[in-house]
Amino acid sequence: MLLAGFTLCLLACSRLDGNSSDKADSSVIAGSRSESYGPESAALMEAKARSGDGYAQALVENNYRENGNAALYRQWMEEGVSRGDPAAMQRLASHLISLGGSENCRRAEVMLMRAGELATGEYASLREGLGSTMRQLKGEIPGSTPCR
Repeated sequence: MLLAGFTLCLLACSRLDGNSSDKADSSVIAGSRSESYGPESAALMEAKARSGDGYAQALVENNYRENGNAALYRQWMEEGVSRGDPAAMQRLASHLISLGGSENCRRAEVMLMRAGELATGEYASLREGLGSTMRQLKGEIPGSTPCR
């Protein structure tokens, strides 16, 4: 369930700046193993993420997730949330749901509602993923239990 939510979210995270010179193939999911970067590109990717590039943000988060660095994975999700990125909000909400606990569940619900308000225009495609994550939080997806 969490993997499905994360994948939906990553699908919604695409480069929005329109620069085709450094734009990856739009059919590649941001942060997938086929779309990753090495240590030599880490500083550049993190700089792009800090500047508000949602695609780079997803790649940086996923890099730390795949490398097992939970602290930096969470830190980068939190940075995206602080910039008002609804896709980062959805990813962090999914993470919080997986951790459980009443505080995490309440924060995830508030974050999903806020992301829904922000998911307009270029982020409109994120709405389906947000709805799925909210259903997961409430235990409305077959096989899931409500977040507590």
